[in-house]
Formats: sequence, C-alpha cells, structure tokens
Amino acid sequence: MPDCALIDVPLLPYAEGLSLLRGLNAARQAGSVGEVLVLTSHPPVITLGRRGQEEDLLLPLDRIASQGVAVERVERGGLVTAHGPGQLMVYPVMHLPSLGLGVADMVGCLERAGVAVCAELGVTAACRKDHPGLWVGEQKVASIGLAVKHGVTMHGMALYNLPEPDLFGMINPCGLDANRITSLTQELGRPVDDSRLRGLMARLLAVELDLAYSAWSLEQALEAAGQPETSDPQNAPTR
Repeated sequence: MPDCALIDVPLLPYAEGLSLLRGLNAARQAGSVGEVLVLTSHPPVITLGRRGQEEDLLLPLDRIASQGVAVERVERGGLVTAHGPGQLMVYPVMHLPSLGLGVADMVGCLERAGVAVCAELGVTAACRKDHPGLWVGEQKVASIGLAVKHGVTMHGMALYNLPEPDLFGMINPCGLDANRITSLTQELGRPVDDSRLRGLMARLLAVELDLAYSAWSLEQALEAAGQPETSDPQNAPTR
C-alpha cells in the first residue's frame, strides 16, 4: 500500500496553492517526494482551463476584480469554473504509472470517492460519461479538471458544499448555466461541517486508491515543494 502525504489546510489563497501544487508536482517528477493529497478551499477565484475563453465570463475583468475575485488561467483541462470558501478542493499530486493508473482511471477514482462522500451525507450523486464531475439529477455538485505532467497529476476535483450564486453568476460554469449548479447544503437543507467533509474525502479516496496517509503540515509541504513559507492561510486576504 503506497504511502501518501496528506496536507489538510482549511483555507489557502489560490495563487499560493497553485505555486505549492506546481512545486510538489516537480518534486514528485524528480522522485524527491512520494504521492501527495492536498485538501483545502480558496478565497473567491475564477479559473480558466485550457479550453476556457474570456467569453465565458459574464462580467468584464475589471468588474470581477472590483468584487475581490481573482481570475487565473491554469493548465488543467476543461473550461471556466469558480472556487470559493464553500468548496472542498481535492488535489492529488500522484505519479499515475506508480499507481498503475491512467488519466481516465484517476478521474474515475475521484468521481467514485465523491459519490461515496455524498452518499454518506445522504445525497445521491452520479457520474456521466459525457461530462466529468458529479451530478444530482440535472444539477452539478462537483467538477473535475486534471493536468498531467510527465505522469504526475495536478489540479483535481471541487466538491460544492455551500451555495455560491454570486460567484457562479459571473461565469458560464463549465459551459453550463449557473442555475445548473447545486451544493450539498442545497440538497440537504443544512450545511456540512468543512472538517468532516475533508475527513470523509480523505478516507474514501484512500479506499479508491489503496493509500495509507502520513499527515504533513503546510510548512512540511512548502519545504518539500521548494517554496518559501506562505502567509497564515486562515488570515490571508482575498486576492
């Protein structure tokens, strides 16, 4: 059973998180770290994947920025999406050949773990062959977008916990109308504790990938990634 470093950070500014993921990805390629899983959330940010276009933004960039929302172009697959404190971000930084997996296999593992998390909370979610992510009926409750560099994954899955209508109202999320986005809170009629959600995801993804965890602090992760220490993620300003 491969050992996996588990980095559980309640809130991390997106630019700092992306820098951390890139550093960990390079370290995993070099073999200086093993498998890594980062669980976190971000202050409000809109990200454009490889197929994302500014036409998918429903407001001008300056108006988005004036509302404290960053816009980042990233190397993951997919279109445009938004992240905020109401989402659980699941970032596997893992060498697929070492796990005996392909890209589609990793997407499937993330989807199945997400379905299992939803089921434990009382939400019936499902996958679709034509669109990665998780769905509750005709509404999307999680999105998935991976990048792979020399066999090592980056980015991952966003599971929507709290509704974020203002944030999603700025974009055509993943090419969908914003009213086709749902959340665990909307489906259950009550919020889900963030720490419980991260714990469920860690446990059920470990089952899918047959991993054993070693807990890492953010400082350990930054050192492994060759990054300077970040600001306190709990008190970091919105970018």
